[in-house]
Amino acid sequence: MGFVIPVGIKEPFEKLPTGYIVFNIDKISEGDLGKEGDPVYGFLADLTAEEPSEVTGITKEERFYLGIRPTDKRVQNGRAVADPMCEKEETLKATMGRFKAFAAAAGVEIEGKDSEVVFSELQNRKVVAKISHTVGKDNPEQTFAQVDRWLPMGTVEPHVTEEAAKHQGGKAPATAGPQPTPAPARAAAPPAAPKAAAPAGRPTPTRLGARTATA
Repeated sequence: MGFVIPVGIKEPFEKLPTGYIVFNIDKISEGDLGKEGDPVYGFLADLTAEEPSEVTGITKEERFYLGIRPTDKRVQNGRAVADPMCEKEETLKATMGRFKAFAAAAGVEIEGKDSEVVFSELQNRKVVAKISHTVGKDNPEQTFAQVDRWLPMGTVEPHVTEEAAKHQGGKAPATAGPQPTPAPARAAAPPAAPKAAAPAGRPTPTRLGARTATA
């Protein structure tokens, strides 16, 4: 007699090809993006590729690291102060540029708004990403898909490289880890204030992990 094959088998991993790809923004979470014992605050964007047809359905997690670790080169050379959980407003001013560019490409202004309002406004919007492949730091034989630039819809025709034309759309699996759990809420920005209020004394949030159905 054999064994019972489990339910919920993960689909095979599928790396995004290079090119210009349209993503739907499924959800944004905030919390700890660091490894065990090395916390760092940030935002996690769950994205699903929609165009071109070669990549439809492939999912991607995009991490926006906002905290500054004590081991960061900027801290070591005196250009920044360690603030892994973003308890200082100056840290967010220095590190949120990439997320601001992402949101702007999706048509959302973020400055002076409550983070939960921004997440809600971004959900189900579309954005174009220029995807390239980069060599892994630990294994030079491995390559990873990364976003070089975020673009608004309509600025470039979605396409993949010739080498990726044979690519079949599919879903990438989740990696092991807990479900994304929202971090404790930041102080809401007052309506008349030009900037959102800085958080203070926030406890360490739960680490963000990959989504279970797709990654």
